[in-house]
This record gives sequence, C-alpha cells and structure tokens, in this order.
Amino acid sequence: MAVGSALLPAVPGRPGSAVSPGTPDCQKEVSVTKRRPHTQHLIVLADETVGGVTPTTGIMVRLVTKQTYQTLADLREQAYGFQRHFVSRRSGIEETRLAAIEAGEPASVWELEELASVYGVDEESLAETPIELQSGGELQLLTLRDEFHELSSSTRLRIIAAASAAKDLVSLRRLAGEPAPLDQHARQSTPLPTSRRWPHLPHQQGKVRAEQFRRRLRLGSRPIHSLRDLVARALPHVAVLYADLGDDGVAGLSLVGRTHGPSIVLNLTGKNRHPTVRRFSLAHELCHILVDWGRRAGLAEVSRYVTGRELDVEQRANAFAARLLCPRGVVEAALREGSVMDTVALMIRDYGVSYPSARLSMKYIANETVPHQPPPNMPIERYTQKWIEAERPAGIDEFPLAEVAPERRTLVARYASALYSTGVIGRGELATFLKVSPLSDLEAVLDYFSMDSPEELD
Repeated sequence: MAVGSALLPAVPGRPGSAVSPGTPDCQKEVSVTKRRPHTQHLIVLADETVGGVTPTTGIMVRLVTKQTYQTLADLREQAYGFQRHFVSRRSGIEETRLAAIEAGEPASVWELEELASVYGVDEESLAETPIELQSGGELQLLTLRDEFHELSSSTRLRIIAAASAAKDLVSLRRLAGEPAPLDQHARQSTPLPTSRRWPHLPHQQGKVRAEQFRRRLRLGSRPIHSLRDLVARALPHVAVLYADLGDDGVAGLSLVGRTHGPSIVLNLTGKNRHPTVRRFSLAHELCHILVDWGRRAGLAEVSRYVTGRELDVEQRANAFAARLLCPRGVVEAALREGSVMDTVALMIRDYGVSYPSARLSMKYIANETVPHQPPPNMPIERYTQKWIEAERPAGIDEFPLAEVAPERRTLVARYASALYSTGVIGRGELATFLKVSPLSDLEAVLDYFSMDSPEELD
C-alpha cells in the first residue's frame, strides 16, 4: 500500500512541486580510480565523459565503477580508514569476534545489522562476497574524498550516520508516494557552463550564480529574513537535516544522488552554534547542490568553516553564500556612504552575514584588510540576536525522545511517524528509522507530531 503525500502532515513551507522528466544517467561501468588527488576535488561520472579538469570549475573528473572489497577488513580499512577496535566499540561486537568475522566466520543477523549501521550500507551487501559500494553513489564518493579521510574516525562515523539518515529519508518519501527528489532537483540546479566567456575566478562564479538565484526568487536587494524558511519554500525537495558532526571543523555536508539526496546536513556544534555562521553554512551548501552537481553523477561534499585558504570549489561556494545573503550592490553602496567597519556592521546586523564572511567580502570587494576578530566596540551579539530564532533548527531541542539522533528528529521522524500512523509501516520499522528500540515511547513521538496511533485509526 502506498500512501500519498496528502496523508502527511504539512511541513511549513514545503508544498509539492512538479517532476522533471529528465533523470541523470549513471549506468555505464568503467575502470576504478582508487587514489584521491590532494589538490583537486573528485567527482565521479559513470558515463563516457573523458576524465580531466574542466576549464571553468577546477574540478577533477574521473571515471570510476563499483568499488569492490574482498573482505570486511578491506572495507573497514580501505573505504573508511577505521581501526578494528574503533568499529568494535561502536558496533558492540567484541574485537576478537569482529576479527573472526573479518577472517570469514559467518556473522549473525544482529552483527550484520550493527556493522551495516557503522558503515552506512545495507546489511545484505555485507553478507555478499565481494562487498560492493554502489557505482557513483554518494557513499562511494565520500570514501573517495581526501577531505573525508583527513577527519577523525569519530567525525567520519558521525558523517556516515548523517548520510544514512538522508538515505532513509529518500526511502520514506518514496513510501509516501512522493516524486523522486532528484527528479525535482534536476529542474532547479544550474551547473556551471563551459563557455570561455564564463568567469574563470571561483569567487566571480559564485557571485554570478548567487545573483541569478536571487533574481529567480525575486529577492531584489532585500535581506533574507530566514534562509531556513526560504529553502523550505523555494526548494521543498531539498532536505535540510541537522547533526552533531563534532568539533573537527566540519560545517556541513551536501549529498546529491538517487539514494541520499538532494540533502544538506548542517553541523549543530562548533562554529555553527552561532546563528549567522550556521546561516552562512546553509547558503554555502546550497551552492554545492545547485551549482556543483553536474547532473550525470552523484555529489558528496564535506565543507569546513571559512578560512580564506579553500580550494576553488569552496571559494566559489563561499562567494555564493556571501552574495546570496548580502548582494554586492548593497556592500558597495554602504562603502560609498560609510567606513569599512560600518559596512561590516551593516552586513552582520541587517543581512545576517557572519563576521568571517563579511571580512572576506571586504578583501574581494574593497581590497581592504579587516581584523580576524571583531573590534571590542562592535556589539556582535546584539547584532545577531534577531537571527537566533530565524535560523533556529526547529524540532531538535523539543523532540520527546532524547535517544534519537538529531539528524532523525525532524523530517525522518515526521515521515516515519506519518507512515506508521496510516498503517504503511509497522512499529518495528518506525523504531528502526528512529534508531531506537520498539519498546521506546513511540507514542510520545506521534503526540509530538499530533498524529493518531494506528490502533486509534481502527
């Protein structure tokens, strides 16, 4: 039985949208590229495109096919870079028992489920030999990224857990009878052109795309009062999730593909605790999914906080975010009428731009150097007070079950609860989607979303 989206409780600002008939084609298999370049980003294309560096993006294009691993040990070490004791601790499987499983002893259903949860894959795939990661899939892309492997094991695990939530959300939307999010996204994204007349500098590319996006939304030069709400209204197919990605410098995660996206995951910790930084991070990730996705392949981006030393793809996303939040014309007009620091204050106070972003804007627009830290006489906290509620991750702190991970408290919980309430999935499946025991107080979750239990509907 399929359940229509009409049975789902309305998500504020998320109306239905038309489906694009065009879908990416990522079927052709070619040889695998195992090594990740340190100096350029890697995008996987499973088609006949010739590998190389595109002239306007600086993105390395490589042809890859399914990654195969002969044993669970190979998967753990080569794809994820985890130590056995780390996986043992996280899965609850004794290290000696895990070693035996990796050596070829049959694993129980429970053991496969726990390992699949750690690795972000289906348990069926772990039971097969060799083990394969989906060709061109978002999880495969993550395991190919240097940025991913440079993070701590704990942060990598958190990213995998967040990506798994995004994957489950795609499945839930399919069960709800909604159009495939990727088909809708194909109509909204605007990949970079290859024309020689297109700007070659990444910050100019980001600026142009932001200006185009603002025109499309008819924003003019007005401030965006809540980017969180704007994305929900203008891009209802894009899932925005929140997760604890740790203090390892990760700002967010972008995923585009059939299995995981389009999805954006924002870190709740680190610098993103500040509302204007989190607002900037959301705008930054929007650039990745709207501009950097090439339509013929999946995309997986792990973004760090602004440092000014980013690769081209990150510089472009930073410029897009800065100009989406505050148009260049507004900055130039403020510079004509006041000082550099007055302009920085206006960007933060009226347009919700983070201080690091405003500082870089002065570098690119006015060729002015602004201190790394705001001066003592600039009341940053007072300027940003109004942005706290505007960009608050709604539904995280209020959620009734503390054992549910943040990335599963909003859209995943809402869709799963609606499907359980209407009898499409059972109590055990609801608990699985929330990653809790079926004995947990799931009725509290239904009450939280103002839904009836299946028994009450009968």
